[in-house]
Amino acid sequence: MHDLGEGTTIVTGAAGLIGSAMIWGINNRNLKNVLAVDDYEPGSLKERNLLPLDINEKIGVEEFRNLFRKESPKLKDIRTIIHLGACSSTTETDEDYLNDNNLLYTKELCEWALKKGARFIYASSAATYGDGEMGMDDENQDIEKYSPLNLYGWSKQNFDIYAQKKGYMDLIVGLKYFNVYGPNQPLGFFIPDMIKKIKKNQLIKIDDSIRDFIHVNTVSRIISFVINKKITGVVNVGSGKGLSLKSIINLISNKLKKKP
Repeated sequence: MHDLGEGTTIVTGAAGLIGSAMIWGINNRNLKNVLAVDDYEPGSLKERNLLPLDINEKIGVEEFRNLFRKESPKLKDIRTIIHLGACSSTTETDEDYLNDNNLLYTKELCEWALKKGARFIYASSAATYGDGEMGMDDENQDIEKYSPLNLYGWSKQNFDIYAQKKGYMDLIVGLKYFNVYGPNQPLGFFIPDMIKKIKKNQLIKIDDSIRDFIHVNTVSRIISFVINKKITGVVNVGSGKGLSLKSIINLISNKLKKKP
């Protein structure tokens, strides 16, 4: 069993929504032994996300990949890896880009972590379940039956299948996130976009689908719990409650005192 207080924790995707919340959670335990891995432009939202956080060092993605590929002594004290870094766009059409960022990167880092005896937690996705027709049961071992609806979903699904075939699922944890929201979430995601449109009295077009929304602080606590317990395999990370998009818009509108 691992503890976040032992050694150094690597957080990839550190400047993103979940990554920055995870480091914030680690800091709240008076821990600063964090290596933050991410790419961002000076003055960007990502840079601002990291400014209030206490970390040992910030490092770019390619530099980090080169370090663990070369077995750099700089990484000798690593005990825990929280791998959140990936292309998260569900509309990305560049398959080579997705294969490198979401599949190959995760394969390489996972195998390096296992060789070092480090705890490896990675971001899978509920997008692997496709349209949900085959269920969304994280205890079902037949993960190959799921058919994602986009290339992003397949890039996540392909690693899940690879890890299972290699026997890694008995050692690592894949977190299947549903709709995560909260501070530091950029435009382009549902809730920030709805807030912007409602404030500007813009027309909102939605479908009648049901979604599972979970706050990023809850996700951070779940990750910490998983790290410190003997939990392995894929784990669904959601609220367990379905909400219609219309009900979400009404909740936001009421909070903003605006009529959608």
